[in-house]
Amino acid sequence: LSRRSLQGVPALGDVMGSELALALQFVAFLGVQAVLLGVCYAIVRRKWSQHTDPWNLADTLFSLVVFPVIAISAIAASIELHGSVESRWFGQTHLSYFCMMLYTSRTVLHMPVQFLVEMPRGQLVLMTVHHILTAACIMYGIVTRRCWFWGCFDTCCEVSTIFLTNLYVCKELTIRGKELKEVMPGWLYTINGVGLWLSFVIFRLVLFPAWLCIFFLDVSIVPGQTWDRVTPMERYVYPLVTVVLLALSTWWFVKITKGMLKALGRGKVVEQEKADAEVHEENC
Repeated sequence: LSRRSLQGVPALGDVMGSELALALQFVAFLGVQAVLLGVCYAIVRRKWSQHTDPWNLADTLFSLVVFPVIAISAIAASIELHGSVESRWFGQTHLSYFCMMLYTSRTVLHMPVQFLVEMPRGQLVLMTVHHILTAACIMYGIVTRRCWFWGCFDTCCEVSTIFLTNLYVCKELTIRGKELKEVMPGWLYTINGVGLWLSFVIFRLVLFPAWLCIFFLDVSIVPGQTWDRVTPMERYVYPLVTVVLLALSTWWFVKITKGMLKALGRGKVVEQEKADAEVHEENC
């Protein structure tokens, strides 16, 4: 697969002022999303004026729209660019550009929003570090026009965020004084919980190791076409951030598994088994 160019997006190597053009496009992505988030906030203030955390609910409603678009574009772009070493490291498509700009602008927008919602300090710090690392890596790829496949492939993990957002909606939205999860069919809520669990397994616990395997296979087999043509940022920081994402996802997966088991009505059984195991260890 030969290197693809983006019509309408100026090449940085050809136009000295292209950094400005990219900045303006980023601002456009950011501005559109800010307006949509503002609309969601206005809806929340009008329809759920008594909600104790309106910005969180507004962000959740906005996420219902943006994350499916991010996830679908990431998967499609990864499929477009996965075919060869050259395309994985230096390929460019309209869809991959759209995916990375949308994800980065969404991440940048979400950073100040985090300070408006009710969030434990530890989670706030963790999410801010996550946002800075991922946004910096993908934006670096946009500017250098390299490694777009790796950015989009990592972004496929946002499939799990679709189910997570559904979960938040079920808890945050109220109908006649009751949470949505209390009035919706129980089986539908359970299916979403199982979907969240499966998506975490496939699009995080499997995807991130696969990312690392493909990355280092390319480097080991054809270093002249990969390692020797990129910077230390791409050589070391990109895989390191992916390892961090894997570690975070593993930690989150434990909590999600407990939540899924609870949704299936098995939470008490698991807790009892854990307690029995602890007692057994103490007696040994």
